[in-house]
Amino acid sequence: MGGKAEAADGEAIAKQIGSHVVNLCGKLTLQESAEVLRQAALVITHDTGMMHIAAAFQKKILSIWGNTVPALGMAPYYGPANPDQNTSFEVEGLPCRPCSKIGHGSCPKGHFRCMNEQDVEKIVQCATPVQL
Repeated sequence: MGGKAEAADGEAIAKQIGSHVVNLCGKLTLQESAEVLRQAALVITHDTGMMHIAAAFQKKILSIWGNTVPALGMAPYYGPANPDQNTSFEVEGLPCRPCSKIGHGSCPKGHFRCMNEQDVEKIVQCATPVQL
């Protein structure tokens, strides 16, 4: 899920992962997006409101961190009585990270290493074994 600007990227990701993934970028309202998250077996997300909605529904999350970091208090919250079901992916050791608490529209350094160096294969491996 995402906005219209992410539609092409969403389609490419869905094709790589498999036919069980549906690209809904730019097609849903906030309420419809929340309903999809409620029904999801797994949520792959950046540090966004969708991540927090998924945590509220106690969903398994694969969260991908770029210019923000979970250590700044932005990690999904499952509540004190519920187990954490989040697996975070981030490029550690970058001296420019975090460059923002809430994100930027583009990389201030121009290299976007925090996202370009993500271990995509590991993310895909973590997503693949989900039983639908």
